[in-house]
Amino acid sequence: MAQTVCIIDGHPDPEPGHFVSALADAYARGALDGGHDVSRVRVAELPLDFMQTAREFAEPPAEPVRLAQEKIAAADHVVVVFPLWLGMVPARLKAFIEQVGRGEFFLATGGDSAKWPAQKMKGKSARLVVTMGMPGFAYGLIFGGHSLKGFAKGVFGMAGFGPVRRTVFGGVGALDEAARGGCWPAWSAGGTRRADPRGPKSWRVASLLKISKRCPRLLFANLNGKSRDKELICVKVCRVRARKSGGGACRCMLEDVLILAREGFAEVNAVLGLLVAAVAALIMRKWARLPVIAAGAVLVHLGLEVLAPVIAESGGFRLPPLLELHYWRSAAVLLVGYLIVIGILYAIKRVVIKS
Repeated sequence: MAQTVCIIDGHPDPEPGHFVSALADAYARGALDGGHDVSRVRVAELPLDFMQTAREFAEPPAEPVRLAQEKIAAADHVVVVFPLWLGMVPARLKAFIEQVGRGEFFLATGGDSAKWPAQKMKGKSARLVVTMGMPGFAYGLIFGGHSLKGFAKGVFGMAGFGPVRRTVFGGVGALDEAARGGCWPAWSAGGTRRADPRGPKSWRVASLLKISKRCPRLLFANLNGKSRDKELICVKVCRVRARKSGGGACRCMLEDVLILAREGFAEVNAVLGLLVAAVAALIMRKWARLPVIAAGAVLVHLGLEVLAPVIAESGGFRLPPLLELHYWRSAAVLLVGYLIVIGILYAIKRVVIKS
């Protein structure tokens, strides 16, 4: 079923040639090839002011921002692509989000600040794509990826978007100009294609969901964001040398495995995940029980997510989309994350006990 995808280029610099813009353009081409409708917003081209009072936030925005609101409201899926600046979202993109949120666009309280706000973006899915100079694993493992998590949960999650998925492109600062502007693939909603001949031969594209067996091929997938929302999956660019031997394919496969591990760790490395992992590590008695304990932690995690709206009195009880592929893929990512985190906490526990 054709859907509407709103792609927001969050780079503050209006000059062309940025990797962020290349990713946004590629995502748009992929959505169009898949039969979806696409709307575009370029933050750098909008006249934006910084808000200073709560009164401004309650008032409707200026006409250019209001048009952006209309595009987001009409979309089934929203994609935001932006660079990481000083460990955070660029100030201009943050100002744009604040302006878009004016006039109770994201949340509505009806004038009563004491009541739980109504989430205006329910039924929409989102993907946040961030590029950075540091390696992606360092951002998630060392710095915790807190700015991206806050952006995903504190803005999009709070507004009702779901699911909100995150993609990290690390090491972008090491690319040359040709790689930044010319290595994007011709993304599509299905099938396989050869890499874009305009891109450098040292670059290949691997799917975010599937492990690539042959680096020169592009693998694509459709993911049901919810039972009624299909999301075009953003693909992950892998820097793999094009060699006739199998070494390049092995490196690409390793990169995909690391992507899965990072995504799982990022999902668990939050308040809920860490609490569940800590309890699991405390009750675990030996390493052989790790897979079983991690599977149990996933069940507890998913159960708490289902019960959270009921506990917060923000919604009724609903069964998760058990018949949808994306749900089991998310569970698999959680399992990988809990295997890693519980293993780390259990190792720490053993060291403390022995000492």
